[in-house]
Amino acid sequence: MASPGCARPQGSGRTLAGGGKGIELAPSTEHNRLDSYRPYLKKLGVANLLATSDGIEMTSPDGGANHHNAFPLKPRPRVQNNGGPWPDDDLREQIRRLFEHDGTTASSPGCRC
Repeated sequence: MASPGCARPQGSGRTLAGGGKGIELAPSTEHNRLDSYRPYLKKLGVANLLATSDGIEMTSPDGGANHHNAFPLKPRPRVQNNGGPWPDDDLREQIRRLFEHDGTTASSPGCRC
């Protein structure tokens, strides 16, 4: 059940579960989308109890072996994938995009809506 007022209940649920299990660092690694748990931690009043880092989990479009978690990265709200780099079937290209990502541009060959 979603908590009242939470836009993304899975974020608040994950942060509550992590804090309840004694996890000290919970990097946000949402699938192919830059994200942050900071708003949820603040809203729940537990920001001082659980460290976090904004990040992404990148999986190649073919679902293959190119599977990477990366943090810290800076989300850009109201931009597709929160400004995250685009995944790629080519391992070297996907890693290059992560390496070159600076949080100001989404390295995308074009919109993949």
